[in-house]
Amino acid sequence: MMNLSGAYSIILSTFLCEAEGELLERTDETENIRWMRQNDLKEIVENNPESIFLMHVHALRKYLGL
Repeated sequence: MMNLSGAYSIILSTFLCEAEGELLERTDETENIRWMRQNDLKEIVENNPESIFLMHVHALRKYLGL
């Protein structure tokens, strides 16, 4: 997804993968990690998308088949 208008350009890359191992509670790259089930995420995207960073909503809709 790209936004090339305005004061600065934003390019968002989304990668989907499957992984095994322990879920991290914290990293140096993120804050407030929150793991959830796919159905819970789908409900948020459908009913409360404004609670998600705008640039991620389109990718999440595509991933979730919405």
